[in-house]
Amino acid sequence: MVNEILRRLEMLESVVGRLLRVGVVTSVYPERGTVRVQLPDVHHGETSLVTRELPVRFDKTCKDKQYHMPDIGEHVMCLFLPTGQEQGCVLGAIYSQADAVPVADPDKRHFRFDDGSWFEYDRKQHLLSGHVVNGCAELTIDKDLTADIGGTAVARVEEDLSVDVGGNTIITAGGDLTAESQGVATLKSASTVRVEAPQIVQTGNITSSGAGGAVSTEVKTANVDHTGDVEQQGNYRIHGTLHVTDLVVDNPINGVLAGGA
Repeated sequence: MVNEILRRLEMLESVVGRLLRVGVVTSVYPERGTVRVQLPDVHHGETSLVTRELPVRFDKTCKDKQYHMPDIGEHVMCLFLPTGQEQGCVLGAIYSQADAVPVADPDKRHFRFDDGSWFEYDRKQHLLSGHVVNGCAELTIDKDLTADIGGTAVARVEEDLSVDVGGNTIITAGGDLTAESQGVATLKSASTVRVEAPQIVQTGNITSSGAGGAVSTEVKTANVDHTGDVEQQGNYRIHGTLHVTDLVVDNPINGVLAGGA
């Protein structure tokens, strides 16, 4: 009776010892979500055993789907059925001396890609950051998007940035709002461009011309303090009194030159 119990315990230990094994991915089948794994501690003749195709474990595969395949040469943990290495699955990848951890911080969730791109979230600093190498970042949203950021948000784009909004766009800043360009800054509107502020400060020259050579009309309902030159191409209409300290014109104004000449 004792010998039978010992025999069964040895058999159970042998089966349990084969359930979990660490191996190296040798083949990847992305269309089926499966891989083949070489098990260094299991030999088939003089060579290490290579499993049949094993499904990779994913977090979601039905209504919601998640997908991220292991690479060839990646160390993975495999779970097998008690019947042997023919049936089982890959639980996930594990770090090793050959593949060290990319960060050493328990507060970070980090993703790094082979081309050097990465993004991460630091729950302690409440900071979401990332970097895309020699490419572009694209975000497509079919419905609404709400972003509530308690701290500072920084976006750095090495190349072009295009934002296409199908409806109204509202930007509200509790402090200063600055838009800076190293090249030409262009603001276009199919209707009216309106600037509303208690005071408007402008530095530099102003060049104004009507579209297609038409008369350019400016309606002013507030005081404007301006220093510098103003170049106007087209008619300039003033309904009211114009106070000028010094006026120089090249052509007559209503048949009279400046200074009464």
